[in-house]
Amino acid sequence: MELYPVKLNNKYGYIDKAGNMVIEPRYDEADPFSEDMAGVKCRGKYGFIDKCGKVVIGFQYKEVSVFSEGLVAVKFPQKFIFLKEKWGIINSSGIVVVQPLYEEIEPYSQGLAAFQFEGMWGFIDKNGTVVVDPIYEEVNDFSEGVAVVKKNGKCGFVNTKGKIVLEPKYEMLNTLHEGLASALIGDKMGYINIKGQIIIAPEYEYTFQFSEGLAPVQCDEKFGFINTSGEIVISPLFDDASSFSEGLASVTLDQKDGYIDTSGEIVIAPQFDECFAGRFEQGVASIAINGQDGYINTQGEFIWNPTSSEHKPSRLEKLTQWFNRGWFLLSNVMFILKWMLMFAIGIFLLCYNKNYEAIINEIITDPLGTLVKGFIVVWFGTLIAAGILCLMYRIRHGYSREFLMKSAFDSNMPMPGWVRFTLKAPIYTFFLYLGLIFLYHLFD
Repeated sequence: MELYPVKLNNKYGYIDKAGNMVIEPRYDEADPFSEDMAGVKCRGKYGFIDKCGKVVIGFQYKEVSVFSEGLVAVKFPQKFIFLKEKWGIINSSGIVVVQPLYEEIEPYSQGLAAFQFEGMWGFIDKNGTVVVDPIYEEVNDFSEGVAVVKKNGKCGFVNTKGKIVLEPKYEMLNTLHEGLASALIGDKMGYINIKGQIIIAPEYEYTFQFSEGLAPVQCDEKFGFINTSGEIVISPLFDDASSFSEGLASVTLDQKDGYIDTSGEIVIAPQFDECFAGRFEQGVASIAINGQDGYINTQGEFIWNPTSSEHKPSRLEKLTQWFNRGWFLLSNVMFILKWMLMFAIGIFLLCYNKNYEAIINEIITDPLGTLVKGFIVVWFGTLIAAGILCLMYRIRHGYSREFLMKSAFDSNMPMPGWVRFTLKAPIYTFFLYLGLIFLYHLFD
């Protein structure tokens, strides 16, 4: 049973293909179902429900993506202001399978998911292992075994092993579909195959991907459709067009969207808001009229009359938002004050220690020996800091000890630099301490 999100009385619920309400409107936001799960928002947090409306993964995330290949990317909240919110991946049981380390994660395609780390893009597998290093400015999802990647302003293909199969040399390159990918060659667009061979000559102003054997192309500022041989099968008469899905494609005429069939005949008259007529899936497409969202079937009949998709928070939601903001700010202020107090206590004990003159004299008379003793304190300090950091990350993010240790010493594993340094500091300090002991005995 396919379900579709709708809005009623400022809340979201779900209808079936006949327009019957299946899940009553109770959510602040609602995403489409994917693999029988849908992300919904309630009181500022996202969770997941099944098609019976049962909550299967609790409301705890800042943002969510859609399920793909049994996994979904979610954005974990952070408790403190100075820690950035990161994306990780969970399974359908809500178990974290990829730790929240990334600035962004796209849905899985062909076993790999694109991720962004420090502004650059790469790919990870379902275990979180980096398969394609984050060295690209932009990437697309995998399709037919390859993905478009952009490096130094040029686009090419990589395969699922991370190997470049088409050197980045195109200023514009779209995803491979039905064996062809549109590419900018010179100042015109045409189509190439996976090897970079030109299959359809570059003679169009703009091109889209092939679907159901046809692709929209623009020439003389109008859109038509060509087949995989490059022959025009639907004359360029439209102001805009999208790819075919289930035998229908949306087209724009006089700033209104409608639908045509594969012969180019208009089967649903242009009447919808421009750029808001969606692709048909399971016989249903989303549309909008005057900014109001709705759904139609392949005959153009409304299964849900257009309603406003704008979310207007209720008074309770506004109060909850203000409370959360206030508590968030207060918790961070208390955190800073706590550490300032600890620092002040340490300064007080140092300044009023009766033996501070003896300590200073020892430093003057035996500086190397004092340095050796001091490094014992430093080593213990770094050990405690690393231990606290490990504990914090394991409790807050669910990181395993093995993952943390591997991340500390493997530069290919994505981990913030300050975290990696803190985890390695005890070992570096220990070896430095051994070196100082050797020097102390050498010059004693």
